[in-house]
Amino acid sequence: MVVKAKRTGRPRKTSKRQDKQLKAICLENRKSTTKQMKHKWEEVGVNVCDRTVRNRLKEMGFQYRKAKRKPALTPKHKRTRLQWAKERQSWTLVAISPNYSPQWRPFSRKWGKCAPR
Repeated sequence: MVVKAKRTGRPRKTSKRQDKQLKAICLENRKSTTKQMKHKWEEVGVNVCDRTVRNRLKEMGFQYRKAKRKPALTPKHKRTRLQWAKERQSWTLVAISPNYSPQWRPFSRKWGKCAPR
């Protein structure tokens, strides 16, 4: 007969039932942050920190992924971008700006060595 030994360390702050409640909160809206989940969990009566929420979600198999700031380029976007670049590949600076002259360099005197602090 196998008997569970008493474990050392700090006891868990949440029960299995409370962990199931957190899972339900997470599945309700997967895009919500851990802080939002924590506040919803507090409404049920569980008082924990954000780190505990992240730990419990990790134990349940959920993965944290940061949302992309912008969508990836589609194949159509890539084709049109390549076409645009090929059309302008042979352009020179003179073709872009007829008023260009080599002496006119607006930023050449602005940048220099910084004084020591």
